[in-house]
Amino acid sequence: MGINLTPEQEHFMLGKLQAGKYRSAEELLEVALRLLEAHERAEAEWTERVRGKIDAAIAASEHTPLSMVQILWPELVCSLRWPGNFQGRNRPRYGKKLSTAADSKISRGK
Repeated sequence: MGINLTPEQEHFMLGKLQAGKYRSAEELLEVALRLLEAHERAEAEWTERVRGKIDAAIAASEHTPLSMVQILWPELVCSLRWPGNFQGRNRPRYGKKLSTAADSKISRGK
């Protein structure tokens, strides 16, 4: 199998070989592949632990009674109105009331 390296990767490998850290490019690649395998194994184990915690949290939430806030939240959100009873096109953007006609044109991209 042929492997193409970027100039930076080749420079890195040559530096490690010249420093005597590894006896050959094959040895260096063997170490790199073992580290990659260990990294992927650790990542898979972490993912499984996180999934287990998520599943446990979901199971716990299914047995937890709803609070009054959770029960009333949809009704509260639906009952909110803009100050001054703004409708449609006059509704302020980003929570600010437009003060002039020029500001209005800017907000509509004109």
